[in-house]
Amino acid sequence: MVSGSGLLRFCGILVLFLHFCSFTPLLATDVPSELLDLSLEELMQVEVYSGSITGTERKNIPVATTVITRNMIRTTPARNLLDLIEIYVPGATYVNHFMGPRIGFRGVLGDQNYSFLLLVNGRDMNLRMLQGPQYELENKELNDIKRIEIIRGPGSVTYGPGAIGGVINIITTSTEDAPEGVLVNAESNLGYRYNNGFVQYAHKTDNLKIMANASFSRSTGLKDSKFYYVCWADVCGYGFMDADWGSQGYGSPAPNMMADFDDRPEYKFDFDMLYKDRLRLWMRYTSFEHIKLIQEQSSLEGPAFSGIEGASFIAMSEYGIDLSEKVHLDASAGFDSKRYRDHALMYGSQQPFDDVLQRSASFSENIISGRLVGNYSPSDHLELALGSEAEYQWYGPEWGEDKNTFLYRFQVPLMYVVLDPSSEFHQHVINNNVTTVLEDAPDGHMVSFFGEANWNIHDRTVLLLSARADKHVYADWALSPRIAVMTSLNDANHLRAVLQQSVRLPLFSDLFSQDYISNGISETERVTGVELAYTRFQTANLQFTATGYYNIVDQVAWLSEEEQAGRVGTFESVGFELEGAWSVNGRTIGGNYSFIDQLSWDAAAPTDAYLTNMGPDSIQVSLGDAYATNRMNNLPRHAIKLFYDQDFGSRFHVHVDGRAYWKYGQIDMLEMFKLAHAKYGTDHTQEVMNTIYDEMLDHGYTRPSFTSNIQVGYTLPCEKVDATLSLYAMNLLSVNHVRYVIQYWAAGNQRMFPRQCGFVEEPAVFGATLQIRL
Repeated sequence: MVSGSGLLRFCGILVLFLHFCSFTPLLATDVPSELLDLSLEELMQVEVYSGSITGTERKNIPVATTVITRNMIRTTPARNLLDLIEIYVPGATYVNHFMGPRIGFRGVLGDQNYSFLLLVNGRDMNLRMLQGPQYELENKELNDIKRIEIIRGPGSVTYGPGAIGGVINIITTSTEDAPEGVLVNAESNLGYRYNNGFVQYAHKTDNLKIMANASFSRSTGLKDSKFYYVCWADVCGYGFMDADWGSQGYGSPAPNMMADFDDRPEYKFDFDMLYKDRLRLWMRYTSFEHIKLIQEQSSLEGPAFSGIEGASFIAMSEYGIDLSEKVHLDASAGFDSKRYRDHALMYGSQQPFDDVLQRSASFSENIISGRLVGNYSPSDHLELALGSEAEYQWYGPEWGEDKNTFLYRFQVPLMYVVLDPSSEFHQHVINNNVTTVLEDAPDGHMVSFFGEANWNIHDRTVLLLSARADKHVYADWALSPRIAVMTSLNDANHLRAVLQQSVRLPLFSDLFSQDYISNGISETERVTGVELAYTRFQTANLQFTATGYYNIVDQVAWLSEEEQAGRVGTFESVGFELEGAWSVNGRTIGGNYSFIDQLSWDAAAPTDAYLTNMGPDSIQVSLGDAYATNRMNNLPRHAIKLFYDQDFGSRFHVHVDGRAYWKYGQIDMLEMFKLAHAKYGTDHTQEVMNTIYDEMLDHGYTRPSFTSNIQVGYTLPCEKVDATLSLYAMNLLSVNHVRYVIQYWAAGNQRMFPRQCGFVEEPAVFGATLQIRL
């Protein structure tokens, strides 16, 4: 339920910032840089598909969108997709987790990423079994990307269940926009010690266009990372990790940040073919690897760090045809498969590094899908879209591996699942009764129906009615309706109001486990919210936007006592964003400000935690509202981001960006731990907790922070090739700039306070790129 105080607070904030915007023309990053050269009239008529099925003029898009263009990617110092999002997207940030980075938009940031969808050319790249978006996030070579469209807030009505926090859609270079010939790019980052290589080839005829590219990246990472790690003193230790760190003999060097796990480089391959501008075949291969941010472990071959690695392959065919002047039909069919392996080193020095016993997961996720969408325009004022898609998903061993290597940890009582009783892992753990053998590979299917009506009520007002229904065989119907009204006060001033519900299905491991133990189908997680926005196009080169939103989230997670997925609580949040950009004569200045606040948290059940080692002498506490009121404790409440681009003649280009955060929610968590120890802990735990608290704040944890980047590019005076050399520096003029880390692994699964608090100090680093077009 929406509280009266919450609505009043939201309306009050909205009135204040709209009043502020009416006198102060702030700037917007919503508009791609190539559109800034258009006239105001042309800009208003650009048709886009972000957040809609029918497509609409840019002024009428129903979502808050940031577009990061190819030029912004090329001129911005960024180690990966996450850096680009953090530089340009209002309020967006990310924290490190030992299983991979965790994204945060508009108050949604947790120890899993599954509240977000990551798409490549509209194709869902999320890992359905666990984690959510794992692929594409950390790849360091980005030259295959044409642009990135980021939707802040719910998007399930358009993109499917899972998009309750946001959508990241990577649009890759296609045959239409790839220049003919060969393009080569090389980069070297001196601080994080990685080297990238990229090559692209395109050939075009009247009927056939072909493009292919490939990239390679190898990294040894940031040497001697300053990693402040907390793994309770009686178990491991606390402080900056090194060989002498820890009180129980767990001393370990810190893992090198952004290093290739087990010296396994990253690869990408892309192929795109378009025949007679109607039939498209697209294929993509991407590998990834992630070194876990935990202490060094061991294998039979010696000391080693654990990590995750995998690869993804997509093959898609698309066909579009105009059946008449008013009817257009799009059909697509595809197959994608993801290989995933978690090297947890579970048996340490007793087994070889690559043995199946050392893994906590080893599987492939495979999906066959089909989609059919019809668009009908009965008049100039009305456009209708109706579509359906279906998918079948199944899980098996990794590509080319034997059936007895399949391994995944489902929920209790399944625990570890194998497909073959001859599995080495099964033979080792069967006596502990924690392994389930399935005769058939886990599988499931889902069918979806969606539609949209785009009605121009009159020349200045558009009503957009959208709805989507998804039915997974193991879950309830997931319903995502949306009502959006966009109106133009005049040619320069535009308003948007959106009311919607968006849903997320539990992970496949939860869905399958609940069905297996006969507890019925799972409920879905829901976010219900309202969004209001005001955009002013001051000129064709100056725009700004103000957006306010209010959300209610019913969180769903696995409830171990009930052995099913269920609601764990509900929280209300409110926020607003101010953004804008001005571009003229080769100069672009942009910036944004964001605010997010939690209004309430209604926990469905108390949270238990341990203040000391789990065991007969442990101290266990139940955290109620007094100790866990802030669910958004991994995000700053305030953020300001600025960027500046300038061309100096035809050869020089300069980019500068900076961001400031303050009122970090992490302090609420840290103080919660301190209060719990003061009330329930021993003299020893209180002393250690106070020491951790003081040390972390002394190093900038939760303090207001600032950092900046700069890049200078120079086009070389070459006659036969186009060559550009760029030099960059990251994290210049930094104050209290640390990368937050949450949710550590702990020896023996002993997870105690304050294991979720930690950070890595990110130093100033330097690098260079060389791009050559033959």
